Amino acid sequence: MVKQMTDVLLVPASDTLKIRTSMEVQMEFVRQALQYLEQSYKNYTLMTVFGNLHQAQLGGVPGTYQLVRSFLNIKLPVSVPGLQDGEVEGHPVWAIIYYCMRCGDLMAAMQVVNLAQHQLEISKLGSRSTCTAKTQGFLLPPRTKFASITDGL
Repeated sequence: MVKQMTDVLLVPASDTLKIRTSMEVQMEFVRQALQYLEQSYKNYTLMTVFGNLHQAQLGGVPGTYQLVRSFLNIKLPVSVPGLQDGEVEGHPVWAIIYYCMRCGDLMAAMQVVNLAQHQLEISKLGSRSTCTAKTQGFLLPPRTKFASITDGL
């Protein structure tokens, strides 16, 4: 964690306090923390799956979607009726989307949404670049969005 947080680029300046409390530096710390948490959870998922290969039934194209599906074979072996809006390969859609996002793979979450589109009654979401741009803007808004909210206070 320390290595991840020390990767934040600090610029030499005369007013250290002003630089460290700037929105750009704070957002970079948030990005690094988010990346650390996502990678840590993905490592936990990998260790769980590789520790239970028979039950996990890992297979298919390597990637987060298959990893999450295998993880759910271990952690959520039996679906509880009434707790899901739909299923993809025998697992609740919400669970697969949640764990894909928790591992930091938004494109895998989009893949699940596209697979379950007919069950969820939603329109197809945009392209890969649109998804990335929208989610990055949602998770980590740029300074200009904060400026309009906080400058009037």
